[in-house]
Amino acid sequence: MIFFIGLCVHLYWFIRGIFSTILINQFDGALRLLAEHAVIQQWTLYKDVSIVYPPGYALFFGTLFRFVSPNNRQTIITFAIFIFVCIGVWSVQRMLKCSYTDWRIGIFLLISSLWYQQVSGDAFALPLMFLLILCIVHQKLSTTVALLAGILAFFRWDFPLFTSVLMWGMVGYEYVCFKKETYVKTALALTLGLSAGLGILALYAFTQGTLTQAFDAIVTIPTRIILPYRSLPLPLPWHAPRILNALVYVALLGWILCAVLAEKKNIRDVVVLCIPFIFLPYATGRADWSHALPLFSSVLFVTLYVKTKQRYIHHVTLGMLVLFFLRILLPQHIWEPQAQSNMYTHIAECAQRVQTYNAQSLFVGREQYNRYIINVASLYFTRPDLRPATPYVSDEPGLQSSCIYGERIQQDLVRTPKPMLSFIELGEQPLEPNATQTLRSCGHIERFLSTSPYTSLGQCYAYGHTFDVRAYK
Repeated sequence: MIFFIGLCVHLYWFIRGIFSTILINQFDGALRLLAEHAVIQQWTLYKDVSIVYPPGYALFFGTLFRFVSPNNRQTIITFAIFIFVCIGVWSVQRMLKCSYTDWRIGIFLLISSLWYQQVSGDAFALPLMFLLILCIVHQKLSTTVALLAGILAFFRWDFPLFTSVLMWGMVGYEYVCFKKETYVKTALALTLGLSAGLGILALYAFTQGTLTQAFDAIVTIPTRIILPYRSLPLPLPWHAPRILNALVYVALLGWILCAVLAEKKNIRDVVVLCIPFIFLPYATGRADWSHALPLFSSVLFVTLYVKTKQRYIHHVTLGMLVLFFLRILLPQHIWEPQAQSNMYTHIAECAQRVQTYNAQSLFVGREQYNRYIINVASLYFTRPDLRPATPYVSDEPGLQSSCIYGERIQQDLVRTPKPMLSFIELGEQPLEPNATQTLRSCGHIERFLSTSPYTSLGQCYAYGHTFDVRAYK
């Protein structure tokens, strides 16, 4: 029944995508579309368009779905991935001869993870991660574990890396406490698969002549530049005092640790109970709720797993958890109808300002970089024929404001072919309750924008933001 409901939901989104429109996020969604557009235009990833993800999404979507409109592309991909992962879960369950309980958990996990990609665009990473977890838990299919880890390296390197660290931790724990080596083969397969995937990824970047730029974008910027500004506190789907946020997460992780201690002699159960820790670094990587969804989904998975094995969890507690996750996992506009407009509707006013202007490049920036969180990356699609003036197309706290990267972007703006169309956001953005409140810009980009000659093309409005439209000479 759960499987059938999930299929109907995704069929609904598939049909709706053909006859209607879906709302594409102004930042993450637009950046992924821009990376796909770079592949379609035969631009060089990480040289012409730089993203803080491995190139798997851009290469796959930009190659196989290049003739599909961006609006329908997301829904068709959702449907295709749903079918692919359903077949994968079914095959794994059959090969492992899993019980009905494991099958039920796998399908529920599949459906909850597939909704998550509606928000984040992680259409491959989450389902593949849960398939990987199913294989690891059952200590079988080492070749499949290696293959999944290698594929995941092209989409998200952090998930399989933290999984590998967890598995070797479990190997050490079991050997020290019980002198057993149950998961050595699985951990080794996982590490070898991940290493092979990262090696192929490095080879791809090397052949493109972007090995240094790719490492900088995928590893250095997310971990050393952005992370210090976008970490704690962990978010909740409602407005709450920071102390309450912290208490909720402490309670969740504390409950997991207590369950681990209760099952410390069963290494398989310990592995299952530690799964949420794989997604903890991702949840702390940005203070928004969508980044916490994998963590909470995995906590729900652990809860269901423990519930099927132990009787001390009360049915009311489980029912409250299920209702809570259903409320946050289902798209809001399923039961709250509202007007849906696509990306091009939001940027139409700005597109009219620049549609006929003879330009050579395009830049989306800000008047000042002291108070900002994101940029409206969708504006790059006002003139998709123009190459971005700088590969740093996403505004990230600590990136544009830094002296090193700010100077690089300034040099890009000086070298880019002119005229350069620019959308310069006016005003400040509300900050997150973290280190972004201490953000101070080095001023390199601002000096270029204020001192270089330009022609004013007026102002426009997009996604609730006001922009000064300029053509730099």
